[in-house]
Amino acid sequence: MSEIPEEIHAGMMIEYLIRPFLGVPMRWLTEISHVRGPHYFVDEQRVGPYALWHHEHEFVEVGAGKTEMIDRVHYVLPFSPFSEPVHPFLVEPRIRAIFDCRIRAVEKIFGKGSADEAVNPGS
Repeated sequence: MSEIPEEIHAGMMIEYLIRPFLGVPMRWLTEISHVRGPHYFVDEQRVGPYALWHHEHEFVEVGAGKTEMIDRVHYVLPFSPFSEPVHPFLVEPRIRAIFDCRIRAVEKIFGKGSADEAVNPGS
């Protein structure tokens, strides 16, 4: 896994080791393709399990010292349309688990109730 610096920049590559299916390890390489710091950035898959992965992160000030995190995720499974039948059983639960983990991490840092799911990630 890559070390993540405090500030990200366009062109930055981040490497992960993930286990998306049946515990089999796989390399996932994403590139930070756009940054409008500190309010917006995009990561896009360069190597990994999806035919396409485009993830927008937006941070919107909503008053009283609060910030809303909004995720927009667009992805296409490999071997589509043949892979579509497994989406609700294998892929969607794994993606939800990723975002649930992030919600718990944000709440651990900022307090309970600070990480409400703003957008339902989906294809």
